[in-house]
Amino acid sequence: MPIELQSIDQFDFHQAPIYGLAQFENELFSVGADRQVFHYWLDDNQWYAELWAILPTSGFCCCFNSKNVFVGDSKGTIYVFDRHQKQLQKAIQAHQSGILKMLIWDDELWSIGQDGTINIWELSTLKNNRSIILGDVKLRDMSWDNTHSNLGVIGLDGYLRIFEKEWMNEWHTQMTHLTGGTSVCYWDQKKLWITGGKDGMIQFWDPSQSHSLFDFQAHKSNVYRLLIDQDRQILWTCSLDKSVKAWDIRTWECLGKWDKMNQSVFRSVNDILLLDKDLLVIAGDNKKIDVTKICFFK
Repeated sequence: MPIELQSIDQFDFHQAPIYGLAQFENELFSVGADRQVFHYWLDDNQWYAELWAILPTSGFCCCFNSKNVFVGDSKGTIYVFDRHQKQLQKAIQAHQSGILKMLIWDDELWSIGQDGTINIWELSTLKNNRSIILGDVKLRDMSWDNTHSNLGVIGLDGYLRIFEKEWMNEWHTQMTHLTGGTSVCYWDQKKLWITGGKDGMIQFWDPSQSHSLFDFQAHKSNVYRLLIDQDRQILWTCSLDKSVKAWDIRTWECLGKWDKMNQSVFRSVNDILLLDKDLLVIAGDNKKIDVTKICFFK
């Protein structure tokens, strides 16, 4: 079942590399090194875009819900914007250095930073409910399991740490990539954690085992994002090596590859996300947002 990506739209409003994407229903936000926050929405099969905010420094990540937009920057600040008024409501020094990932769940905002800290915030007030200090480690990514009862966190020290949500007890710690971990996600069907590293490897982990169940060389360098289509059992990956790839996680067959070798304009690909399982959105150092349609061939 080979895959092709058909270009639907391309936005080139950013003036510097794009680091983060966020999606809620048929809307997108993007942040990047140019300090700009852009908003995109789909209306009657037509994409629209607008400049939404300008930050004091580079934006690293973002997330949003029906009320607010949250942006984490390179200095460790979280900016909270009213989504409808487009006004800054609050800015707090959440971390001592850059914020690499934020998640919203159960009326709380979760953030990880390059300062080695996991912070949990009350969503409505941004009051800090709890901080977990892991030490001198740059945390790169985090992901929930399918029940949102366990949180997997990976950092450049190479460790995958799994916390139970209620008390944030670290019940599993596993050395994964010796050169550093850069991404993590959860495979619901097999109940496995998947990690990507600076070494370009992808590894599959069962917390009951002390070694990886399987690993393979997916990229030449940093795997920045792992994204699973749980229904189709496809793993999407993107990397510093300028490529996006699709994998059948039942057979490990590469279903598609898009990089500089086949006339792609990509440089480092920093983030990807799925919209309605048929659209893949791609962002990276080429300063563009690419909205592509996923086409399957027998």
